[in-house]
Amino acid sequence: MDGKVIEAFEHIEFKNVYGIQFHTEFSILYKDSYKFKISPTNSIEPDNDTKLFHILFSKDFSNRLIEQN
Repeated sequence: MDGKVIEAFEHIEFKNVYGIQFHTEFSILYKDSYKFKISPTNSIEPDNDTKLFHILFSKDFSNRLIEQN
């Protein structure tokens, strides 16, 4: 979105080639009431929709990889 960092890509010809900047293994994403410090004076707390997105995204991505094999 910022035009500087590529977050994900999919190869046009080879549908099983993906690249993604995403850390679904970062289990702290799923902990209730955990706040992420994004600057010395600011923090954020993922809401339930955000947590659900991460779970569903991870499942979908895994399924796509399995389907390609």
